[in-house]
Amino acid sequence: MDEQNILNAVSIEKDVDGFHPLNIGRLAMRGREPLFVPCTPKGCIELLHRYNIEIKKKRAVVIGRSNIVGMPAALLLQREDATVSIIHSRTKNPEEITRQADILISAVGNPNMVRGSWIKPGAVIIDVGIKRVEVSP
Repeated sequence: MDEQNILNAVSIEKDVDGFHPLNIGRLAMRGREPLFVPCTPKGCIELLHRYNIEIKKKRAVVIGRSNIVGMPAALLLQREDATVSIIHSRTKNPEEITRQADILISAVGNPNMVRGSWIKPGAVIIDVGIKRVEVSP
């Protein structure tokens, strides 16, 4: 199946996941509002708001650049006036970038990717990555 064809076939008015190219485009553009925003990234921002975490002027790092979570999360953080960096599988020295984060959203299915030594003291961390792991008894 062709992902683009499927996304384009969904009416923008019914795109409750916010994945339609027009919704993502509106999310990326200043002064435009998407009809729907992807729920997991929106939930991350809501979590920060509910815990009164200041986003404006903060350094935010998003690990993962998927169309479902990573990219929309970065766009939403940018809309909140954070300075945003995106780390992906080809980023050199991700630990150096991560150490600068006041806010870190990890959106990758790679368990134990981020190490404690990568985290700046006082940083806020949200992990929305999913990967089933076997646990020894």
